[in-house]
Amino acid sequence: MNNCPYFSIIIPAFNASATIERTLMSVSSQIFRDFEVILVDDGSSDNTSHLTKNFNQVLVKCIQQSNQGVSAARNRGAKIAAGRYVLFLDADDEVTVTWLLDYYSLIMENPDLNIFFCNILMASDNKTAPKIITPFRLSERLDFLVNVIPGSFCLKKDLFDQLGGFDSKLRFAENTELFIRLLQRPMLPLAAYSTSANLKYYQSLVGGSKNFRNIRYSLDYIIKKHHFFLSQELTIRHQYLQILGVVCMRLGEYTDPKKYFWQALKLKPFQFGTIIRFLISQSPFLMRKIYTF
Repeated sequence: MNNCPYFSIIIPAFNASATIERTLMSVSSQIFRDFEVILVDDGSSDNTSHLTKNFNQVLVKCIQQSNQGVSAARNRGAKIAAGRYVLFLDADDEVTVTWLLDYYSLIMENPDLNIFFCNILMASDNKTAPKIITPFRLSERLDFLVNVIPGSFCLKKDLFDQLGGFDSKLRFAENTELFIRLLQRPMLPLAAYSTSANLKYYQSLVGGSKNFRNIRYSLDYIIKKHHFFLSQELTIRHQYLQILGVVCMRLGEYTDPKKYFWQALKLKPFQFGTIIRFLISQSPFLMRKIYTF
């Protein structure tokens, strides 16, 4: 008799005491019940782990590690996951009660597929009205940056293991990088899509130089790691280069932006926004005035 759960839900958490209960409450309320939750406390200094004790300890397994970053935390959870399918969820997001049921229905309708997506309800903690967005599509790569969000995709565990998990060097764009590797497989995998907005994704309003440094390091790393792939995917490379230029200006580093914008301009010489940013990057005064907080 197979006692393994159908789904394994992996939640990395770092100082998430303000939000982890709403996340776990939404997961615990699933109509489809054949699942496990693996919460990886990534070196929290608050009471994140203590709050998980309010939930069924058979359902929610909590493991702790020193702070190693979100990618390492997800990989740690995936390593002990027993489910046939894995899902990743951030510790401040929520899911609808039919989240797993809809994924299960998609799997039953498409038993030969390994990847499944749902729509996303983009929310924030302020008064901005939420909006629904569709997930990244494997055959359409223009929205590659913004729509690869944990909880909006479900992978067969075997496929995730074959990909080698998340790149533990990354603390930003780690989901995107995973799918870049997926897109480079000899046979492009097919996916099924649910039209239900089953993931409620909270956009963080908190920025800061630490996050910008993560963004800069991660995107620069991805461009170098996947140089050949991104030399063919010009839209993605163009977007990454522009983000790198803006991030450098936000950090007050005024030497590199012109390099990144010039590379972006060579890819798309008639893109008006890129031209404007390249011209701004010629002037430290303008960069400070426009982009420095």
